[in-house]
Amino acid sequence: MNKALLYLVFKLTMLAASAGYCIKSAADITAAVISALVLCCLFFTEAFTLRYRHGRKAFLILSAAGAAVCLYTDKTFYFPVLISIVLCIIDIFTDGSSFLAVSATVLLLLGMIFTPDFFSLTITIIGIIGFLSGKRLIEKLSAYKELSLSQRQEIADLRVKLSDMKSYSAALKQSAALEERNRFAARIHDELGHGISGSIIMLEAARISMASNPDKSGEIIDKAIDNLRNGVDSIRVSLREERPERRALGLSEIETIMKHFSANYNIKTEINASDGLERITPQIWLCIRDNLTEALTNTLKHSEADLFTFSLQTYNKVIRAEYRDNGKCGGDFRKGLGLEAIEERTALCGGKSLFRSGQNGFSITNIFILNQELQL
Repeated sequence: MNKALLYLVFKLTMLAASAGYCIKSAADITAAVISALVLCCLFFTEAFTLRYRHGRKAFLILSAAGAAVCLYTDKTFYFPVLISIVLCIIDIFTDGSSFLAVSATVLLLLGMIFTPDFFSLTITIIGIIGFLSGKRLIEKLSAYKELSLSQRQEIADLRVKLSDMKSYSAALKQSAALEERNRFAARIHDELGHGISGSIIMLEAARISMASNPDKSGEIIDKAIDNLRNGVDSIRVSLREERPERRALGLSEIETIMKHFSANYNIKTEINASDGLERITPQIWLCIRDNLTEALTNTLKHSEADLFTFSLQTYNKVIRAEYRDNGKCGGDFRKGLGLEAIEERTALCGGKSLFRSGQNGFSITNIFILNQELQL
């Protein structure tokens, strides 16, 4: 609904009430009917012209013609129509802050000039209240529409920024991976390449002098063996230093999964982890990761949660992993394929699964027994 439609409905309502009052009062019926038809045509034309560029000027001219028709027919009976025409003109040519002051002044002057009877005054007051209510409603709808358009534009801009950030993040990851590969390759070349190259030269020299000087060749071969042995030791040291800690690698993967889940589904996630996670074996890390993915899926499907918490605690020989959401759950639940898969994976790692459903949400607890042989 826009203001052109509001003006049309307001004027037609006032016209219908005024024409009915005029006919009921045994006035000139023919003149009343002709005036009503002329005013209807003017009002519909006004609503149509407001769509165009110079619609306000045309609206003013047509409104002046409508006011002239009201004054010519019977200013007493058509006083509500005259007021509706004046109100619409004031609304078009004034802003929101001055509309009420100008309208009150003009209406007071018109009431003093034309002195309407009680019925016309009653119709006018009811019509003004309806017009003001409709005007306020339209202004609110327009404000909400502008706000919606603004928010849509902001969302579109944020999506573009998010896409750029994802591309930038992917480029950074690729650049970091390439840089790390180059650094590791340079380290292997500097620490191992020269030793292997020297050993090859020594072995070639030993082969040449083997027939003429076997003792010298044996010494050269022993040196080459020592160089190669030192090179292998250097490789082991390098791999041990470059390999990330098991704790950092496992937690990093879990944090990535939970951040991705929170960003996609607008559910807050939290991680609580204790010390001593380096004792967790790769098999248990893999099990915890898969169970976490399944627990997040169950939360999304079956819970109305807005918070998901993952806790990982290590004790002397026990690891406790808990996946909890704060969704609405009843006391009873039925194990589906997802929960059965969690039980099976945990059992394969020598652990047990516990499920709990209540008013505070749904939780899955995995208990793993650390075995010294598995840790090695």
